Amino acid sequence: MQRFCDLVLRAASPMVPYDLRRDWLREWRAEFAYAASRAERLGRGLPIAAVPRAFGAVVHAAWLRWDRWRVEMIIQDIKHALRSLGRKPSFATVVILTLAIGIGGTTAIFGAVNAVLLRPLPYPEPEALMRVYKTTVDNPDRLGGTVSPPDYVDYRRDNSVFSETAATLTGSYALTGFGAAERIPTALVSGGFFDVMGTRPAIGRAITTADDPIGSRDVVVLSHALWARRFGSNPGIVGQPLVLDGKPYEVIGVMPAGFQYPLRSEMWVPLRFSAEDLQAQRGAHYIDVLGRLKPGVPLERAREDLRGVAARLARDFPRTNRDTSASVHPLRESLVGSVRQSMFVLLGAVGLVLL
Repeated sequence: MQRFCDLVLRAASPMVPYDLRRDWLREWRAEFAYAASRAERLGRGLPIAAVPRAFGAVVHAAWLRWDRWRVEMIIQDIKHALRSLGRKPSFATVVILTLAIGIGGTTAIFGAVNAVLLRPLPYPEPEALMRVYKTTVDNPDRLGGTVSPPDYVDYRRDNSVFSETAATLTGSYALTGFGAAERIPTALVSGGFFDVMGTRPAIGRAITTADDPIGSRDVVVLSHALWARRFGSNPGIVGQPLVLDGKPYEVIGVMPAGFQYPLRSEMWVPLRFSAEDLQAQRGAHYIDVLGRLKPGVPLERAREDLRGVAARLARDFPRTNRDTSASVHPLRESLVGSVRQSMFVLLGAVGLVLL
């Protein structure tokens, strides 16, 4: 056993870096000694106990050599590159600027691509969030087209694929009475909006269908950012009145940090339709419609279902709905639209600059 140990260690030790060789020999002699004593206690043959240790010693020696060689090669490459760049300062400047532009551009564009295209939307079960568009029978899958209030009411009542639907409209209100007057980006939303988005207020309550009827009290939900910026994160703001466009509104809730839809909205107020609106505005397309798919409902079934509703409306209201249809698209797709291809092209372009 001792002769076999010495033979293996003499053969493998030249691969070990010189400054590590003494410790390496001491460790592996101890390994072989332990293997010999264990084999003697168990009554096994010494070669059987020694072979795994021999193989391990050779592999360990080779790995130490490779690890040292790799570090030395990296250091040599860096020194060589610095010497080369120092001899040609103009070339070095071009290299450094190219790397800076490539790395900076790639990082910036990838950050945008990740935020817009790769990262999930910041809402519960975002894959179930859909946008409904008014389209034509000639181009039923078109991405775009707002909906009239009466059509929205029919879509909401007659569809069988959404657990909840909501209508939205963007605008702005002048906030007065709390410091300097400021025009705040505001979303007008129907009562099912926060159920569609699957997000509840951090404090207070959300706008519900009970707030939809004309004549209900005017209420407002604040974004977390507006609550912090204008009201000092005071939880006592809930229940307090605000003056928006000269009318009093009661604050009923504050949304969690990070919630924002439609984009840039900092307040949400009820979107209301009178009976006259639902009679006279069949051809007035100006609201956006959202829906949350029921569990297990595929996108194609949702499209067929809404097209069926749209076909009935085209028959019932030929003057305003002739040759019209409906399209359903994932909310992410509706937000990104044609930007997807452009952003990937930009990412590829800055990646080529870096390469």
